[in-house]
Amino acid sequence: PTWVVAAVCLVIVSVSLAAERFLHYLGKALKHKQQKTLYSALQRLKEGKIQEYCCVNLSIGIIACLINRTIQLRLLLITLS
Repeated sequence: PTWVVAAVCLVIVSVSLAAERFLHYLGKALKHKQQKTLYSALQRLKEGKIQEYCCVNLSIGIIACLINRTIQLRLLLITLS
């Protein structure tokens, strides 16, 4: 069903945004406490891993939408037959 695909996409996007916000505030806290080594490690992590994670999430969302459209088209064709 369409609503299930939408719910899964919503969960994936929500978790991604929450993780990004958490890392943002963690970076602010590290910078404020002058923990330069941990802050630079966090920046390197964000630059590499988070970008890969976001690309994977975006790909999953696009694939889920394509699957949803395919199912809708098949149901429409079955209904019209």
